[in-house]
Amino acid sequence: MTDLPEPTECWKAPAEKPTGDDDPSSIYLSVGAALSHWESVENSFAMLFAALVESSSPAANRAFGAIASNLSRREALNNSAQIFLKRHAVTLDDQEEFEILMEHYRLASRICNEIAHGVAARLNFAGEDRGSFLVPPEYRSKPTDSLMADVPDSRRHSIASANYQYTSHDIAEFASKFHNFQLAIMRFIGEIAQRYGS
Repeated sequence: MTDLPEPTECWKAPAEKPTGDDDPSSIYLSVGAALSHWESVENSFAMLFAALVESSSPAANRAFGAIASNLSRREALNNSAQIFLKRHAVTLDDQEEFEILMEHYRLASRICNEIAHGVAARLNFAGEDRGSFLVPPEYRSKPTDSLMADVPDSRRHSIASANYQYTSHDIAEFASKFHNFQLAIMRFIGEIAQRYGS
């Protein structure tokens, strides 16, 4: 079984911090590292897809990569797994591990989207400088508070308006989790190859 923490525990939002980074450069650096680690996660899922469709051709990886949305990639993995599980009488433990990895994938992709689409901004609250955080841009309606439209411009970039605000340390923690997640996927691929001849 995977040694990752339980999915909702692993990908929960970090505790809000009263102050952010002094220099936004550390946020930019941590965002780059996190997104690089995330691409390793996606690459590993492409390899898992190839294993599930029992193809050694690079065409399987390319087909997986052509799927635009994370939801559709998860559906492709789930559908190919259904056939693989039946053809090879995969054990309940291995089925459960696959399902756990997919739940991690669903939750981790939300974090990746927040990191990829965030902006480094200097925040203030009640006129007090709180430092730099990665926050959602105001045009994105889901991760920002719609009630903030009525807030004066002087407070628009405040902690209160953002549904997430990450420091460089928070993002580095997620990058480390992405790396560990990628290792867990690769271990699972090795296990199913050994057990089921994929």
